Amino acid sequence: MNNNHEDPNKPSEEELKRIIEELRQNSSKRKSMLNFGFMLHKDYLIHLLLSLAINTLILAVVMGLAIGVGDPLVQMNDIATFLLAAVLLTLIENTIKILLYRYAFRAILYSVGLLSITITFIIFYVIDLILQGHFHFTDMLRLLIFTIGFTFFRLVLSTYVRRWIYTKNIRLTGGKK
Repeated sequence: MNNNHEDPNKPSEEELKRIIEELRQNSSKRKSMLNFGFMLHKDYLIHLLLSLAINTLILAVVMGLAIGVGDPLVQMNDIATFLLAAVLLTLIENTIKILLYRYAFRAILYSVGLLSITITFIIFYVIDLILQGHFHFTDMLRLLIFTIGFTFFRLVLSTYVRRWIYTKNIRLTGGKK
């Protein structure tokens, strides 16, 4: 019921409070989805460092497993190239994911992970082009196998890291919890 006697089309004070509360709830849900879907930590710098550490570790694991079965998926010259590839992966991926979460959130949800694998595939291809000959996939099939393995292992590890940080409510820097 509208208590405003001047204009019957204007919402009442109670209706406005209810609408504002709904907007707050939806806003916090989206932030939670962003935190649990993408961010490893609430502080973006710490998220980047954790992301770099996880990417470096998973790159090493997938490359090591491939070498262990006798079919190296990546030809690489030295450790500096490996580290540069990990840094490029982290920076490019975070930039793209921030843009996607900002402008194409529904596409991320509807793709059920397919978009993430496709983006990772393209990023590895771009890294191959940037580091011409120093970090190189011999063919597209090896690039695809590497991408799928990398995405799977990273998903598992980042899920455990995220769960550990958020359930323990860990603060890696000062400030509010």
